[in-house]
Amino acid sequence: MVRRNKPELPAEITQIAGRQPLSSIFCFTKDLAVVSYIPKKGKNVLVLSTAHKEPKMEDGGKRKPQMIIDYNKSKGAVDHLDQACGMYSTCQRAQRWPMCLFFHMLDISAFNAFLLYTAVNTTWNANKLYKRRLFLEEVGNALTLPEVRRRKPETAAGEMQTAVQQHEATLSSLTLPSSKRRQCGLCTERRIASNACEKCGTPMCRKHMKNICKNC
Repeated sequence: MVRRNKPELPAEITQIAGRQPLSSIFCFTKDLAVVSYIPKKGKNVLVLSTAHKEPKMEDGGKRKPQMIIDYNKSKGAVDHLDQACGMYSTCQRAQRWPMCLFFHMLDISAFNAFLLYTAVNTTWNANKLYKRRLFLEEVGNALTLPEVRRRKPETAAGEMQTAVQQHEATLSSLTLPSSKRRQCGLCTERRIASNACEKCGTPMCRKHMKNICKNC
């Protein structure tokens, strides 16, 4: 999709005065193709493509150009990629645009690597719904552990592995199974608790839970 205010676009395709609904105007250069489609009165749809070389349109119906039909078929994949990258992203606030581009490239590369890995290893964590998070954790460990072992061959790697195991054990001990979730012991209104007190076992919601370090 292209906005109408782009100065590179010819005036013939940006102006819609006097044009009939369901009409199309094509413009071609050596490498690019642009179509202006009027789906209804007062609306102009502009699409830029590098893959189309001929002014093809569908037969009958709304007489949509083939460029718009192909765009509608593939735009869902772009939206899904943006949603997936936004869920587990490496992006951080930066003053320079090359850093933003670098973070975006990391997110897309990690997502593509996940798709390729799961396509080859179809049985890897097949019963889990959060496979992508597990994959990113393994990638992060694979990238950082060699450097940790190089700096402290014996202690650092063992400490990191121990910390990960303690964190997982703490989460598993504090989280109640879905069949045993009960009312929070400190809430007056109805609030189902997913966690429990480590000492007394009383169900606790997030509102009444507090995080402390292991030394406290």
